[in-house]
Amino acid sequence: MIISLAFGVSKTPVRGVLKALEGDELISIKPHSKTYVLPINYQKVLVHIKLEKH
Repeated sequence: MIISLAFGVSKTPVRGVLKALEGDELISIKPHSKTYVLPINYQKVLVHIKLEKH
């Protein structure tokens, strides 16, 4: 995993971060293929910002 080499960490924390980003619907992981950055859902961003203010 190139990301783990770039940051000097093992693959395990990188996998955890990628899974978290996938759970937040920011990336899409295609097993044995590629990982894609998804388009930003501005409606979800606005809801998140409003929730943080309260």
